[in-house]
Amino acid sequence: MKQLSTIISKEFGAKIIEYNSNNSNANIYLQEAKNKINAPKHQLNKIIDRLNEYWAVYHEKWDAYSIEDNFLLLSILDDKDDDCTFFNVMTIDEFGLNVFFEVENLNKSNPFDHEFYYIPWKEVDQIEKIILEGELNLRFYIINSTNHIDVPINTFIPSNENFLINLFTTIIKSVQSVDIRVENDLRKKIESVNKLIDDEKDYTTALDLLEKLNLEENELGYKLEQYPSFQLQMHICLYELKRFDECVILIDNFDLNFEDDDYFKPLFLLSKAEILKNRGEYFHALQLLEQSEKLTKDASLILDLKSLKNEVTGKIENGFIQIPRQERKTILISNDIFRSANKSFIALNTNTVSSLNFPIGHPKLNEVYVVHPRRDDYYLPLHNTEEQLTLDRMSEYATLLQCLGATSFEVSSNKSKVKQEQSNTNTNTNVKVDVKIHGGEVNSQNQKSNDSFSDFDSKISQSQKYQPFKKPYIPDELVWYHSDINWQKLAKQRLEGNLLEHTEIVSVSQIENFSSEELKNINLDIKAFFVKVGVNYSKDIKADSKSNKKHTWTVTVKFEDVRNLSEQHIPKISEQNITIDQKNSINNPLVDKYKKDILFMLKNDNIIDEIERKILDRKAIKYNISKNDANEIERNVFKSIYTDNELEYIEQLQDILIDGSIEEDEKLILSRYANEYGLTEERSQAINDIFIK
Repeated sequence: MKQLSTIISKEFGAKIIEYNSNNSNANIYLQEAKNKINAPKHQLNKIIDRLNEYWAVYHEKWDAYSIEDNFLLLSILDDKDDDCTFFNVMTIDEFGLNVFFEVENLNKSNPFDHEFYYIPWKEVDQIEKIILEGELNLRFYIINSTNHIDVPINTFIPSNENFLINLFTTIIKSVQSVDIRVENDLRKKIESVNKLIDDEKDYTTALDLLEKLNLEENELGYKLEQYPSFQLQMHICLYELKRFDECVILIDNFDLNFEDDDYFKPLFLLSKAEILKNRGEYFHALQLLEQSEKLTKDASLILDLKSLKNEVTGKIENGFIQIPRQERKTILISNDIFRSANKSFIALNTNTVSSLNFPIGHPKLNEVYVVHPRRDDYYLPLHNTEEQLTLDRMSEYATLLQCLGATSFEVSSNKSKVKQEQSNTNTNTNVKVDVKIHGGEVNSQNQKSNDSFSDFDSKISQSQKYQPFKKPYIPDELVWYHSDINWQKLAKQRLEGNLLEHTEIVSVSQIENFSSEELKNINLDIKAFFVKVGVNYSKDIKADSKSNKKHTWTVTVKFEDVRNLSEQHIPKISEQNITIDQKNSINNPLVDKYKKDILFMLKNDNIIDEIERKILDRKAIKYNISKNDANEIERNVFKSIYTDNELEYIEQLQDILIDGSIEEDEKLILSRYANEYGLTEERSQAINDIFIK
């Protein structure tokens, strides 16, 4: 910058006073003290605005200039005659030359005309004069290219072609010679660091050298950190030293500071995805891998990206149930795997849902599903979830009542208590897109009016009679019973007493549902998704209307006198005395109950103390769960709270702990384990606070 300022002052210094005095409507301004141009503020602001407009249009770069930018030279012609106004500007800075002119003619239907040119010093090979359509132009040839830029001579201020060619050529040679020196210096520094990284694998020394070299500025006034190659070396050192938090910060800053870089950015995104995968942030990792794949054409890198993508996809498929329930509450069956923008749903493809269960005929492509509130692996279509869950709950209730010795069971609708009106509370998602994906089209309406609700009402309303002969008992494989206090009280009255009649009011509102805000986010995300993939979509996802929510049914049940029931229920060994080795725990209500007991003990501090351990041991005996199975269940519960790497770290921590305390030198060992398993300092400290007294 200083060298260019000297060149311009030398060439222009003697001419400025003469030029300004001979041209009343034109002025040339040189950089003065504190690197400022002493041009009128109103003109300078106007020029900054115009430059930003032109750069946005011609180069798609917004806010390219500000009032703080340092121009080395600024030439302005602001003139007018009877018919037109003229505004010509030329700016010179360390990067290049901006030239534009504007003519406003008040007597024409299209009164405004303009031209804009930008010449970067680094890209110019040579300059020559050329006549085009009878008008003198300066032609700027681009290095290593047949391209050139022609600028009319009268656009420049001053418009002396020989003077301008000499000035621009001198500037170009100066800039390019500095660039060559800076590039050679940068190459030497990078090679010295590469030797430590590639040959000696001494990442600590390499990192120290990089930080030392970064303290110096080169001839252009830049530090090493302003070059992508330096950022890559810093990242390699930090990654190999397992300083992953700093790696992520460096990558995020690179993304901000090197927006237009398409060479290094895919490498950084791949590395960050690897770090996030090890942390269990699989969906964020997939998002980064897709971004990286769009930016690169490197065949080797694409193979690495696909390999990691397959690994992450496998992690999602094998551990989907371990994802916190609220995060996987809603899923969309798609051709891809991702988490939606508002995190309202997770998209899975048909290859990744093998561990999940659906109703007969499902899953279907482009269908939205919600997890069953009492079964972690079971998903229902969202559009009629509440109806299905209500039917499911009532069916289970009927089974329970029958096993408790019911002789009659009647469900009657309380229609008279509900205002009969058309109720439609829809959150609409209507997308019409011309382009289709694989011929796919989603076009369904799920209107919930009084007519359709009447069909549902008729399915609920029923009357049954039984002839019991077994003593009251709790059947296996109940999913709603364990969370319904009223059902449990009813069962206790039959198991320990002789209740003969019972009446209960039930409603749709007893079923867990989405809030209006959740539905809003789901609709927004689904709309964005189908527009993106080009699927014709016209579908309503609705909240139940208030009248449907208020609709109730009366359940009336009569029981046989317990004294008349003589046969004892004998549980099936394969069901009651089930172990994890014999059958999947999802189908065993006692295992599910033991899981809930473990979660209850973990609720306050995420650990199981001595007293809680004794209680859990007694619970396991009560549920007829073996010691080995109890330990396996506990490990599975911990996996829902901690990632695999965190569990490995906890195991090392527990091996080191003595009487709940830890020595200073042992803390250093723990710190190394945290780095080994990719735990952040904050996360490892949070775990330490839980387990160390």
